Amino acid sequence: MWPFRKKFDSLGFKKDKEGNFTFDLTEEEQQEVENTFKMFEGYKAHPDVVEDIQKGATAFALSNYAREQVIMSEIKSQKENREKLLEKAIAAIAKAYSIYQLPIYIYDLACLMEMVGRMDEARHTFRDFLEKQSQFKPKQFDEIFLKQRDINEAIKDAKVKLK
Repeated sequence: MWPFRKKFDSLGFKKDKEGNFTFDLTEEEQQEVENTFKMFEGYKAHPDVVEDIQKGATAFALSNYAREQVIMSEIKSQKENREKLLEKAIAAIAKAYSIYQLPIYIYDLACLMEMVGRMDEARHTFRDFLEKQSQFKPKQFDEIFLKQRDINEAIKDAKVKLK
């Protein structure tokens, strides 16, 4: 399922020679990632987990960026930019999940699909979230990225939306 209807190059996505989608972070997304990494300055991690922490922190930053876009889309003065802001949020959360596969990002994507009125895709994505979440075995440091989220509430909400 490709979550974008319009041109996606401005969102950092491209097709490679084989027709596969690749992405780069936009300037705004990259700035959010850099701001997040500043929180980790001065900390040391075991070499075995450094890559996972870097990927997890990048995805976490993209998730925060997506949330900011949603908040801005709800401001009355941004009414004309709402669709663009939500597309940016969808792009950021899709990138987050591509980088670090926390099922909650699939839930976020489903909620965003619902916000833009793509109900069939949202239902499919809620199902995907429930399946992935039921199989998910968090790593010890995943709590860092999940502590602000209520996974049980997300599961309940997804189940309600599938009825």
